[in-house]
Amino acid sequence: MKKTIAILLVAVLAMCSVFAEIALGGEAKVAFTGDFDKKSAAFDNTSKAKLTLDANSASKVYEGDIYAGIKATLEFEIGKALTSASVNAAPTGVEDAIKTESADFLKVKKFKIDEAYITDGNWKVSILSAAATPTFAKGWETAKSGDDNKDVTLAVAVGKDIPGVTVEYAGWKVGAGLKATFKDGEKKEGMLTLATPSFTFDAVSVKAGAGAANKDGKLTVGGGVEAKYATDAFSATVAGDVVYGKVGNTFDAAVSAKVEVTPVTVDAFYAKSAKLYDKVATYADRYFTGAGDTKDYLSAKVAGSFAINEQPVTVTLVGLDLINKQYLDLEAKSTFSGVETYLNGGYEVKAKLTHLGVGASYTMDKVGKIYGGVGMSITTKVDSLKAKVGIENKTLVSGATLAAEYATGNLVAETDKFGKITASAKITF
Repeated sequence: MKKTIAILLVAVLAMCSVFAEIALGGEAKVAFTGDFDKKSAAFDNTSKAKLTLDANSASKVYEGDIYAGIKATLEFEIGKALTSASVNAAPTGVEDAIKTESADFLKVKKFKIDEAYITDGNWKVSILSAAATPTFAKGWETAKSGDDNKDVTLAVAVGKDIPGVTVEYAGWKVGAGLKATFKDGEKKEGMLTLATPSFTFDAVSVKAGAGAANKDGKLTVGGGVEAKYATDAFSATVAGDVVYGKVGNTFDAAVSAKVEVTPVTVDAFYAKSAKLYDKVATYADRYFTGAGDTKDYLSAKVAGSFAINEQPVTVTLVGLDLINKQYLDLEAKSTFSGVETYLNGGYEVKAKLTHLGVGASYTMDKVGKIYGGVGMSITTKVDSLKAKVGIENKTLVSGATLAAEYATGNLVAETDKFGKITASAKITF
């Protein structure tokens, strides 16, 4: 273990000496949770750090200003000898009373060279990969895969994972890739893609891209375009992508649109085949569960700010997977005399599931933010009823967030209804 840590630390120091710019961040947190239903109490210590290396190293190869550059990312977690210690409510002995879990002290989560290139400042040749066909139609919503946020886009990409190079000049980008063995019966892979710079005509700007790839003996062609129109009072963006081929002469397409007319914004997205990953966020505490690759995915959002009795109110209406699962969500937020309030409601048509929620928060000097909320889900009866109250302070201790929260379990369930109380302190750097 000590040898592994030493090797990792030496590697970190070596890379720090190579890369010019280093950004270090992370957090450390301790929380104490008392679970009334499980009859347990536990400390939970967590810490993580992120070290990002981003630098260009320049050298004159000839007498001109031609140089090479590289960008890399290193991300690691700092663990601890003790992850958690839980104390049983009715221990049978000292050894049973405290249960511990250990973790590695230092763990590399990600080490990747993001880009390696040769350039003179006007043109650039990236040597790590060939650029796939650009994607222009993107969903307004955020899909989550683990801890990562991802755009919702067309599930099919042209020319992905074929090795090659990318050439850029004056905003134009060309990707070329090849992987072939010139023998009878051997599969050949190749690709060629093109992306244009943005062309502006008065209030309209347009950019496009196209490409073709032969992978695993199957030809795929595709392309896309994005057009923007903007004035002081109105703006609109429309984008579309199409892909033909892949397997069995399939056809995939996606289109997105966004229109802003103060004070209303409308977003819409459709894809014949979309990748939703794990779940799609609607608001902070509510998620629509995705299903990986989804067919005929349609979503929309309408948001606007209005005044009711001279009180500003923000209203957001969300529709997700409107052709299949048909999930609808509405939230209204406002502030009255310093009290921030919200009211939300949603309905999943195919599941016949309704949810309702209400909550408020108030921030006081030196005390911090005090908040509370109630949420429920209903089918033919109230299936779930949960509540929470808490306080969060970011000013009492400089650089630290102190918090305490009580969250109930399901109050209409037979068991696990009393919930838990959690007190925590988090230091972010």
